[in-house]
Amino acid sequence: MKKGFFFLIFLSLSGTGFSQSINFDDSVNLFRIRIDTTISDNIWKIGQPQKNVFTSAHSLPNAIVTDLHLPYPNNNNSIFYLGTGGDNGKLIHVTELIFWYRMDTDTLNDYGKIDISTDNGQSWHNLLTDGRYQVLDTMGNQIITSGTIDTSVFSGITNGWYRFHAQLLLSDTTFYDTIVYRFTFHSDNVFNNGDGWIIDDIQFGYGWESISDQTSSYNLYPNPANYEIHINSKSLINNIGIYNVMGILVNTINMKGTSMTVNIANLGTGMYFYSINYENGKKDTGKFIKHF
Repeated sequence: MKKGFFFLIFLSLSGTGFSQSINFDDSVNLFRIRIDTTISDNIWKIGQPQKNVFTSAHSLPNAIVTDLHLPYPNNNNSIFYLGTGGDNGKLIHVTELIFWYRMDTDTLNDYGKIDISTDNGQSWHNLLTDGRYQVLDTMGNQIITSGTIDTSVFSGITNGWYRFHAQLLLSDTTFYDTIVYRFTFHSDNVFNNGDGWIIDDIQFGYGWESISDQTSSYNLYPNPANYEIHINSKSLINNIGIYNVMGILVNTINMKGTSMTVNIANLGTGMYFYSINYENGKKDTGKFIKHF
């Protein structure tokens, strides 16, 4: 993988950043989804849900569901994979995942789980125990956050569609050539006549491998940083925008000059992107890592 990249920051009306999207209604990104056919009783299906509780997708008409018609069986472990590769080396991917889902299961004993691999399946990490995450209800209220018992996040009965947002936090590195997510649905030996798990509108962020993080026109340091970063530039800076890994603007610094200090103490740990906008209309972009 090349050392440098340029992250595309496009803000949509929904407030999300530039990302790949899988809505199961077209074939554009369906090649990224693989249902594990080595499991003879795998119940994951893609299509229009016609169940007792799951009667429609989040974005019509299709979603991925633990069977499109029947309740989920007992003693079941069904798996599908989401792979972010297949871009001929042109893209790099971030360990950030967003999707909409509903649950209709017996609490705790029947549940969903998400593992993540950054080395093509050689090792796996539980996204909930090794990452940070939050779950929002349909009104945008946070109802689950990091620290919750992992088997209780995708379990029980949701009140409509919930939005899940997570990022793996194993090291400072959050960019990889390929990331694989493994979605597992588990049921115990008691039949509950539930609909199971339905997922739709999956998003994951990415960047283009292109140019180096910094050019000779400016210098940003330290990187990684804990509390503040310093920027020295040959040109007069008009303002600086800081974005999270999904391209959402988290801070704007309206300071003019060729040398400045930016306080980042209030930012959470992880990867961020910046856009330095000069008085002459030119722009530089890059990334930095916020430590503790």
